[in-house]
Amino acid sequence: MESIRPGNTDPIPVRASQHHIGTILIRFVGILVAAVVVMALLWSR
Repeated sequence: MESIRPGNTDPIPVRASQHHIGTILIRFVGILVAAVVVMALLWSR
């Protein structure tokens, strides 16, 4: 098997901006809080 390599050896640019990471973090925390609330409601019954 031959390994395929790119023509240039420049590093891949990181395109994730700080704003995008913040949005993902807010969504993750929101889903986590919602899951905890649902679990607490189910457990308290």
